[in-house]
Amino acid sequence: MKVPLLDLKKQYAGVRDETKRMLEDILESQYFIGGPYVAKFEEAVAEYSGTKFAVGVSSGTDALLASLMALGIYRSPLDEGAPDEVVVPAYTFFATAGCVWRTGARPVFADIDADTYNIDPKSFEAKISPRTKAVMPVHLYGQCARMDEICQIARANDIKVVEDGAQAIGAKRDGVRVGNFGDCACLSFFPSKNLGGLGDGGMVITNNADLARSVREMRNHGMEPKYFHKRVGGNFRLDAIQAAGFSLAGTTGYGMHGVVLGQPDTGLLALNETVSILSKMVDAVDIPILADAEGGYGSAMNVIRTVREYEKTGVAGLFIEDQKQPPNCPFIKAPEVISTEEMVGKIQAAVATREDPDMLIIARTDAPFEEAIE
Repeated sequence: MKVPLLDLKKQYAGVRDETKRMLEDILESQYFIGGPYVAKFEEAVAEYSGTKFAVGVSSGTDALLASLMALGIYRSPLDEGAPDEVVVPAYTFFATAGCVWRTGARPVFADIDADTYNIDPKSFEAKISPRTKAVMPVHLYGQCARMDEICQIARANDIKVVEDGAQAIGAKRDGVRVGNFGDCACLSFFPSKNLGGLGDGGMVITNNADLARSVREMRNHGMEPKYFHKRVGGNFRLDAIQAAGFSLAGTTGYGMHGVVLGQPDTGLLALNETVSILSKMVDAVDIPILADAEGGYGSAMNVIRTVREYEKTGVAGLFIEDQKQPPNCPFIKAPEVISTEEMVGKIQAAVATREDPDMLIIARTDAPFEEAIE
């Protein structure tokens, strides 16, 4: 059985009526860009992420671009001399390096860690030159890069740190959430992301007031106040419809295509526990267990990737049939808690009988898996 990454039609079915009411409210208010929905969503993201500021923008890609520009990494056609350099991981989505190129800077590719696929701090350090102005570590598949080492290297060399957290809203390392390591972090709300919207959307989160102010200017053509342009920015504004989609959480417990910020961690099982139990049940695939990985939205990508590997052995996934929950994300179950023994028993039954579940479900249990199977 194939485990889908997501089913947008099923997710929409659970919030159809709320969506229609939300769209009607926006049409009546005529707040199509910015406005109260965007402000409310920015406040919610900042509160959840533990940052002081959050600035909504038009996409995760534009979050990266606006952040670089706000940090002064922008080459005018009138500039002379060699361009700035920004170190990026060699393995990432194109936008990471593409945004560097669009500023007129030069992307410099660092190698990755073979286990995590995230940027290798030692390779980053080796790529630093006198022209290096920033590094963009990507928290790929929702697991944080080795930010303590990366930030230490960056500070020693006066290098800005822009976290690419497109897949990692809510992810942690050593108890610290994405957005609190570097100068800022960039999030994506593309429909297939961990927290997805009705289309493109993004966010820059930071604890730096000056940087937040600069990003707000950049998203609106460098304008502040109205029709006074201090610099060249872009049209990076967030639509009200995208932000409003997440307000649906108040009635359903979910955002349009992801878990709502109101109860973001409910029902999520830490990546290590999930992979660990599957590894003990089926010993056919060698997938590294990361001792420093912490659960969060980011776990979902790794769980799906892991289970797809295990499909080759005949294990389709995990299932729980007696909890009531709308058929939203195929890999998230909330908010009820079941016993660890019950969860382990269901996993063992799935492995033993090769039953095909309707969806992959990760549920919160009352104790770590390790205690139940040792």
